[in-house]
Amino acid sequence: MGSFRVERPHFLCPATVTVTSYGFVVSGVGPKLCNDQRGRIAVAEPDFKLQVGAVQRRLIEALDSVVSSGGYREFLEFAAKLPNYSARNTLLIFSQARERGFTPSIVMGYRAWLTRGRHVKRGERGLRICVPVTSKSSGSLGQVEPVLRYFKSATVFDISQTEGEAIPEPLLPCFLEGEADQFLFDFCVAEVEKLGFSVHFGELEGCNGQTNFTDRSVVVARGLPPLQKVKTVLHELAHATMHNRADIEVPTAELEAESSAYLILGTLGIQSEDFSVPYLIRWSKGETKDVEDASLRVSDFVVNFLRRYYDGVFNRVGAEFNPEGKVA
Repeated sequence: MGSFRVERPHFLCPATVTVTSYGFVVSGVGPKLCNDQRGRIAVAEPDFKLQVGAVQRRLIEALDSVVSSGGYREFLEFAAKLPNYSARNTLLIFSQARERGFTPSIVMGYRAWLTRGRHVKRGERGLRICVPVTSKSSGSLGQVEPVLRYFKSATVFDISQTEGEAIPEPLLPCFLEGEADQFLFDFCVAEVEKLGFSVHFGELEGCNGQTNFTDRSVVVARGLPPLQKVKTVLHELAHATMHNRADIEVPTAELEAESSAYLILGTLGIQSEDFSVPYLIRWSKGETKDVEDASLRVSDFVVNFLRRYYDGVFNRVGAEFNPEGKVA
């Protein structure tokens, strides 16, 4: 039958497909395809778990390197002095900010901002949280113990709602630049839609994507660079798949979603450190162990996605050849 070579300029899965009398042989990132005795195409799948594990190690090394740098250490020391909010208040802050079109980062009360040389901008509306009111009471052994009496409402403000003295600023996430393969993007959107979510593109303030479990919709910010758009859809796909439950805390969800996007792109040969590393450090407050734990929790999701994606890629490759071995 002879053989000839077909170049596959697939952005995330560069491969050269050789068509011979023995079937397809794909060299590059992808697995090998060969014909079985009945002439059907069989796929020898890569060891995705091994590949994802290597990307996980690279992620933790990158995080450790940045966290240990001087500028980030200064920010983390500042962040350590910030209020710690309960899971309930974190969710309240996050949901209210998202409704107003921004993502909260550093949140404190009016007076707390004043002590740091900043003041709330005129006309800004605060974010409402619940704070406990306690009183002291003598315990059974005579010691004084705090006793919860009731909760009251309090107002806090995000740093974006304030102005004044500069604070230590960490490395900011940078958009991923460059072209993205249309097949990968379409595949990611289809994966979201399989879960019963609609996918829209619209104007978003302070974030690149939103997943709404109430109306089962995913919104991606309009105007993102192509590769950033792919990463954002992957991030929201992770939310849609894993985070429709009451016990999930916002920081945990963000670490898991961004780790998922990073691991998938990394396994496909795409570097996303410029965005993912600063993003993960912000949400983990420099605790790289939290990121490592999150990346391990999402391993099954990542591996299963890669298996489905590679099936899609090589089904597409096979469909481009007719039984005579010619390009369709």
